[in-house]
Amino acid sequence: MISTLAQFYIKVFVIRSDEDYSYNVHSPNDLSVEFLQEVSSFRSRHYEQSCPYLLSTSQAEIESKLLLDERSYHVIARSKLSGEIVGALRLTPAPFELSELFDISSLQEADYINKLEIGRLITNSSVRNVGKKMMMLAGIFSSENTTHNGFFGTCRAEKMTYFEKFGMKIVSQEVSLRGRPNTYFIISSDFKTMRINVLKNFVSRLSHNPFKSKDKYERLSGKIRV
Repeated sequence: MISTLAQFYIKVFVIRSDEDYSYNVHSPNDLSVEFLQEVSSFRSRHYEQSCPYLLSTSQAEIESKLLLDERSYHVIARSKLSGEIVGALRLTPAPFELSELFDISSLQEADYINKLEIGRLITNSSVRNVGKKMMMLAGIFSSENTTHNGFFGTCRAEKMTYFEKFGMKIVSQEVSLRGRPNTYFIISSDFKTMRINVLKNFVSRLSHNPFKSKDKYERLSGKIRV
């Protein structure tokens, strides 16, 4: 009951109340060629400056070999005004992209078995809090609509604090990935831990109060702070 109420609260008062951006999850069975091209173009515009190695031939071979985009869930944020993509996030079941870059058998199985690989989190520099809301929707959707029990992935050291606020923990640090110029942390978490951390770190600040009565709003929000 608590988890259901918590997820309802986040969806209604945090995600759907956003006046400027809409958020949706696109499942593998519903992906069109046009949609995948739109997402790819959005990423490429960002990668040209920040991560050119993600546009390399070797990376394209990994994407093609594992059908990463085609098999993934895509969390997309769009401007309600223009309809253009302003944020994107990818959730991929095994086989994982990381398995082509690192020996994941060196990890504890609980850190990646039955998890979705989270990656390609990108937002336009002009938007605020869109990435956080995409992360929240990713967790809610995945816990409600898949049999997976959490997320795992990689991040650079400077992004670790951001992911820690979602309950992601470091399971391996300062690892080198094939074809990547930086060292990375490998991170993992289950959905229950993530939900608790979202409620603790984000919801009160990002939520919109739809009630005229402040007391009613605070009573509801108080019920889910677990």
